[in-house]
Formats: sequence, structure tokens, C-alpha cells
Amino acid sequence: MKVNNAQTMCLAATLQCCISIQRLARHGATDENMLTRMVATVLDFSTVEPEKLYGGAQTLKTGLKFIQDSGPGQMDSDRVEVLSLTNAVQQIQKVLVNTPVIQNSLGEKLNYLHSQELGFPYSNDSWEKFNQIYIKTLGTLEPKIIVKGEQNWLQNPLTVAKIRSGLLAAVRSAYFWNSLGGKRWHLLLLRKQYINNARTLLTNLA
Repeated sequence: MKVNNAQTMCLAATLQCCISIQRLARHGATDENMLTRMVATVLDFSTVEPEKLYGGAQTLKTGLKFIQDSGPGQMDSDRVEVLSLTNAVQQIQKVLVNTPVIQNSLGEKLNYLHSQELGFPYSNDSWEKFNQIYIKTLGTLEPKIIVKGEQNWLQNPLTVAKIRSGLLAAVRSAYFWNSLGGKRWHLLLLRKQYINNARTLLTNLA
């Protein structure tokens, strides 16, 4: 099986969301523009090309660099944590597609939120709206996604709202990746292809 650029970009988007979540959980902050652009994709139901949905490889540099640097001997504890979170996201995505009631509810809630034209950058109220959607949909599914970090940030309402918003975006990207043929076992057996694709996409940006 050959991995294409579209699959690589969707995987990079999932990883990038998880990196943002990790930073929020540990430090209470992340690249706000990067997070917002990722979360905005959950309100886009018409774009079917990753290049257009994510705004090109330039927007996914953090996730692509993570893939590029995923060779042997580069798996430190930070990277393992991101991959563990990514695996949990991919797992809950599978549960979601097999739970049509929740999947339909999620679509309806996101469609309604899209109609409200939130504007950029997102306000605290907007983050809370994404947060409530997560709680009422993905948050009801098992197994729960566990996010590790500092308790003072994990107990901060705004930080938690941004983390859950990021999880919505991560699941959206995982769904897109899966629809293009991505499988969790590919991360091991097709790793070299993903690394080469990510390297090429990053090189083309230079």
C-alpha cells in the first residue's frame, strides 16, 4: 500500500491537534492561531481535499515535522505521550462512526454552531460552545480520552474548553484520515512512507 500526501496531511493535522492539547495541559498555552485554525475545520462540511481544508502544508508544519522526526531512536517521553493521545483519538473516532445517534447529534450541533458565525479569533464564549458540544457528544463515549498535564491547568475552565475543542478537531482529522484509507497499524508498518512524504512536503515549503 502506498501512502499519499492527503493521508499524510490528515495524520499531521491529528498530531498537530494533539501537540496543542499537550501544550495546553502542561503549560496552559499553545500557538493560539494554530489551534484556532485546526478547530475551525470541524465547522467545514463541504471541503473534501486536505490541501484546502487545512490551508496547505504550511499550516501543518508542526504535525509534519513530528512525522518527519519519527525515525528510530527519536521516541522520547513527550513524543510517546503525543502518539498515545493520537491513538486514543483514533480509537474514539472508530467508536463514533459505530454510534450513529451520537454521530448525528454531533453533526447537528456543529451545523448549528457554524450558522452562528463565531468570527476570529475565537472568544472565550466560542471556546465554551465547542466545549459543551464535546461534553454532550464525544464525552459520552467509551473509552474516555485521558489528557495528562498539570492539575492547575486541567482545572482551569478556559484551558479545559480549549483542550476539548482541540479534541473535536483531532477526531475530525482522524475521521478524514480514516476515510482516505488510514489505519492505526499503518503508523508502524508504513512509517517510512509517512516520514518521506512529510519530509517532501516540508522541503517544498522551503
